[in-house]
Amino acid sequence: PSTDISLQFEGDIFSYDDTTFYNYELSARYTFSMGLGIEAGYKALHLDSQDLVDGLVVDMDFDGPYAAVVWDF
Repeated sequence: PSTDISLQFEGDIFSYDDTTFYNYELSARYTFSMGLGIEAGYKALHLDSQDLVDGLVVDMDFDGPYAAVVWDF
């Protein structure tokens, strides 16, 4: 028998010279019948660079919870 609940963690990290980037997602999903389901989780993205392109300085963060209706086919 299979379960209708799934957990997922996915992440990326990159660092070189004065540039740091990371991105991760943690989520839980419950699938009803015929592939229809709901998902909730947390996402975060960070980019920090002192010299990205032609002296461009970047320091940004985006993060927060999310919810979605999903359909696997």
